[in-house]
Amino acid sequence: MDVNLKDGDLVFAPNNPEWGQGKILSLSGSSKAVVFFLNETKRKTMLAKSLQISNDPPDPIFANLDVNIDEATTPYFSFEMALKRFLEIFPQGFNDPSYLEKERNWKVQAHEMIVEKLDEATFRKLLDEQNYSEIIARVLAVESKLYLLLAVYEKMALRDTLKDSESQVTFATALYDYLYGEGTLEKRFEGFAGVLSRMPQKGHRFHTWPIQTLFLFIRFPNEYPFMKPEIVKEAARRLRQEINYRSEPNWSTYRNLLDLSEIIKGKLSRSNHPPRDMIDVQSFIFAVEKY
Repeated sequence: MDVNLKDGDLVFAPNNPEWGQGKILSLSGSSKAVVFFLNETKRKTMLAKSLQISNDPPDPIFANLDVNIDEATTPYFSFEMALKRFLEIFPQGFNDPSYLEKERNWKVQAHEMIVEKLDEATFRKLLDEQNYSEIIARVLAVESKLYLLLAVYEKMALRDTLKDSESQVTFATALYDYLYGEGTLEKRFEGFAGVLSRMPQKGHRFHTWPIQTLFLFIRFPNEYPFMKPEIVKEAARRLRQEINYRSEPNWSTYRNLLDLSEIIKGKLSRSNHPPRDMIDVQSFIFAVEKY
């Protein structure tokens, strides 16, 4: 044992190398340690003298580790377990014909449509012409390709709200700024969130996480993830990741989703099943949680 062990240290157990890298959650005096290991489903309480400091680079999972989740109600699901589950569903991974049909191809088609119909130059031209109804028609055409990403009530809310000409102007202008405007992503994200939160509600809740993130995700699938709250929350809990979730779309939660998505993308990239983009990452999360 390293006599200088302290809370937060990264360690390994020489007698159980299969547990992988661990993080000390707490020390009881100098005798016992509670440790979270990457490849173990439950925390280990063990003699501190049986541990050694890990000199390997820290696994990115440890950066936002949530240690307050009840193991009895939400079992830990390591990345390796998630990948095994994904391959049970789609044996050929991201190239499996069933995966392409059920999860990927229709999202790629929607991406190709938004690039064709609402690329930056075309979108700007339509705004300059004040052809807001045409912009909204194209927005809804893209969304109609994504039949499983929005709930029925969200689809209704989007269409009901955008029937109003004033709302069409507001939404079209805000969406352009969100996708193509100047400034940081944080600034654009918060700007779009502010606009959506102030738009009139037509019977169904309009400002939801899926509506907030859908068009950014499908326009730039190499960069940005999509937020389906219940699925993402459960995935984060199983991976023991803290995303500081709040029901109202906000930058802090989305920033944590970006980090989580990059962690999963990185781990997949180092496996034999590298993802092409965030479409694959989002589909991986969804499949492991819902199939």
